[in-house]
Amino acid sequence: MACRGDASSVMNAIEKFAHDVQWLKVAGECKARVLAELVVLAKPSLCVELGTYCCAYSAISMAERLKTWGGLVVSIEADAINACIARCIVMFAGLSDHVEILAGRSHDRIGDLVKRFGTKSVDMLFLDHCMTIYHIDLERVKSKHLLKEGAIVIADNVLCPGAPEFLWY
Repeated sequence: MACRGDASSVMNAIEKFAHDVQWLKVAGECKARVLAELVVLAKPSLCVELGTYCCAYSAISMAERLKTWGGLVVSIEADAINACIARCIVMFAGLSDHVEILAGRSHDRIGDLVKRFGTKSVDMLFLDHCMTIYHIDLERVKSKHLLKEGAIVIADNVLCPGAPEFLWY
């Protein structure tokens, strides 16, 4: 059962629901540990996630760590309904000060990030949306000069189901 303001209990409830009731694609278990460890090591001030889905699982996981130093996760979700649901879950988890969900397609919203945060502002980029455009969105982020020197880029599901263009890129 999830408790209001307890991000860990919210993540556990999402994992249980995904396992017991309804298949949900969440970066849980060992993937979640790797992502959390990278956040702790990198200590990003601004982490951008492309692909929130409906439960904001990864955004909550990252924000739970980076709230310690006041960081922010900005997650972009193409589906407006999923974005709305994700915002509610983030609020329930007590992380609204550290997670912002933007509705819209990544190629439209990346420019908004430049306007809001400026160039060289993103410490960490997590690609977790449409694997067939990972390489396109990474190039778009790079062409807008959003990544700080030494920024970390993480991409989920590149081997299975696969993102061969991204891997080649």
